[in-house]
Amino acid sequence: MQIDPKEASADANLGIAWCYFFKRQVPEARAAMDKAAAAGRSVTQLKENVDKLEKWIAEGHAVTEEQIAKAQAEQQAYEERAQKVEAADNASGRRIPRPAPAPRTTSPRSPAPAPSPPSSS
Repeated sequence: MQIDPKEASADANLGIAWCYFFKRQVPEARAAMDKAAAAGRSVTQLKENVDKLEKWIAEGHAVTEEQIAKAQAEQQAYEERAQKVEAADNASGRRIPRPAPAPRTTSPRSPAPAPSPPSSS
C-alpha cells in the first residue's frame, strides 16, 4: 500500500493547522489552513475558531505563550530579589519588615475568579 502525497497533503495540512491553532500560533495556523483549503479540504470550522482566537488575542482576553513566559520570568525575578533581601535581613541581625509577596497572575487555563457580590451598605 502506498500513500499518494497529493491526496494526503490536504489532511496533513489541516492537522498541522489544528496543531498551530491549539498552540495559539495564528499566522502559522492560517498558512497551513490555506494550504489545506487549496488542496480541497473543508476548513470552515477551523477558520471560525482561528478567527475567534485572533479576535480574543487582539482584545486581550486570550493570553499568549509569550505573555505567560514574561509573567513567569517577572515572578521569578521578584522572588529572587525577595530572597536576597531576606538573606541580607537575616545576616544583619535586625528585623526589617519584608514586602508582601507579589500577587500571582492566574493561569490562562484556570478560570477567572468570580466577582464578589455587592455589599449591602
